[in-house]
Amino acid sequence: MTSSSSVAEGGKRLPRIMAERIVEYGPIWLNRDQTRPIDYGMYEGCIHKAVATHMLLVIAAKGQGIPETIKTKLVRWLDIWAAYDSWSYMAPGDNMPVACSTLSNVLKYGDDALKSFVKQRRRALKCVEVCALPTCNAETNLKTCARCKTVAYCSTAHQRSHWNHAVARHKTCCYETEY
Repeated sequence: MTSSSSVAEGGKRLPRIMAERIVEYGPIWLNRDQTRPIDYGMYEGCIHKAVATHMLLVIAAKGQGIPETIKTKLVRWLDIWAAYDSWSYMAPGDNMPVACSTLSNVLKYGDDALKSFVKQRRRALKCVEVCALPTCNAETNLKTCARCKTVAYCSTAHQRSHWNHAVARHKTCCYETEY
């Protein structure tokens, strides 16, 4: 993503720039030409990708960096899209109304909603609520992988074992998380 806005310099304000773009393009996406199916799906695809990308940016920035005026306008658009009764573009497993509603709540209610959302996603993915070693189901005394912070282990021995596991090697997907 590129931007000519001085605010975007160095990539430090990506959530703000993305929010401004969504607010700018919201009216265009809302007034799409519904008589042309190709364009109709294209607009929904734009909304889908913009919301998904913005959610990741907001999580990475811990909800910071979006001025209240932009946040208010963005929440309005997210609430409109959350109320759509049908999305023709959605792929299996996508739930745009829920995604829009979740991002809206994170922006409205701040840290508590963000923490709740992240905890819910982690629990759903079972990456930090259960020991990551495939043969273990321990749920207590877990410590997160210091490098990627996406999985947790009940012991150092299980982390070492998972690193070179015969079927699911953590070594292949472990990378340092940077924001």
